[in-house]
Amino acid sequence: MPKLHPMRKSKADREADETRYSIPATAEDGDHDGVSVNLDHHHLKNMGLDAGKMKHGDRVEFSGEGHVEHAEVQSGEHGDRHSARIRLSRAGMEHEGEEPARERENLRNEIETIHGKAEEAREKRSEARGARTAKSGEKVPEKAGG
Repeated sequence: MPKLHPMRKSKADREADETRYSIPATAEDGDHDGVSVNLDHHHLKNMGLDAGKMKHGDRVEFSGEGHVEHAEVQSGEHGDRHSARIRLSRAGMEHEGEEPARERENLRNEIETIHGKAEEAREKRSEARGARTAKSGEKVPEKAGG
């Protein structure tokens, strides 16, 4: 899989677009957050995804391959601006919805529970060792490092 790069538009690029188009960018434009990809039902189905489980804000991992359908350069007072339209012919996507997040939370809780039980058992062993030592009057050497 190719290295992933942030698709956010830089402040300088937003300002250049505002100057070039004479229209201030708004938060609703969404273009400054990245590239929008629209996938129809058959696209999702072809990738083996259940679109019914996708919710707004869910994270996805996407990869694809295709070809450059159109490329152009626009020259202006801020220099050349390049753009390209890509036609994806193969794509794959993994959807991380509620289930994986819930599974991670369950695993985290299970680990914390096991850790708590291990700590309790260690304390009981330590107390039992101390009680045996007190009965016999012996000194128990302390373990180094813990």
